[in-house]
Amino acid sequence: MIYTSENIKFCPDGKYRWVYELDMYKNPTILFLVLKIFGVLFAIPCLLMLLPLFEGKSLEYVWDKSKYALFMFGLFFLCVFIGYYIVANKYGGKYCVIFEMDEEGVLHRQLDKQFEKAKAMSNVMILAGLLAGSPGRVGQGLLVATHSSIYSSFSRVRKVKPYRKRNLIKVNGLLYHNQVYMEDEDFDFVYDYIRTRCPKVKQ
Repeated sequence: MIYTSENIKFCPDGKYRWVYELDMYKNPTILFLVLKIFGVLFAIPCLLMLLPLFEGKSLEYVWDKSKYALFMFGLFFLCVFIGYYIVANKYGGKYCVIFEMDEEGVLHRQLDKQFEKAKAMSNVMILAGLLAGSPGRVGQGLLVATHSSIYSSFSRVRKVKPYRKRNLIKVNGLLYHNQVYMEDEDFDFVYDYIRTRCPKVKQ
């Protein structure tokens, strides 16, 4: 049975396509991801700072030796917050993404900052029309506007984690992490579609 909604379009090539515009100020998903990456990087030197405790040194000694480094780490994370909001402002507070999904996997394409949701959705509609008659020209405008992309093959997905409040489904493989966004009313469809097509994910 083909799913249809105002947001998700089923195209003649058998792919579902939709556009999502993430509010970078209200939805902290990207900020959390950046903090997680830097948090992992700084976890190792922080653990090394604690090694003297296991050698019999006092907590005061460890603090005296590491307080300046910890201050710098704190300052760095403050800069990460500031940098994130500078980037968000540069993008107009919006992160525009187009998704393509079929039986094999889901593709996440980040669109250039000047691409707005209405324009991208219009291109999806044009794309759906072109597929029947001119497949060689399909998606030309969207491909030009694509900034970066990540593809998740369902056969390689190991975890599917839903975050309904953030309109997010994390589709994780061994070496990659994909983030799939959708509107509230489409959440259940997208989640069930992905989850039931990933053989390595426990149902």
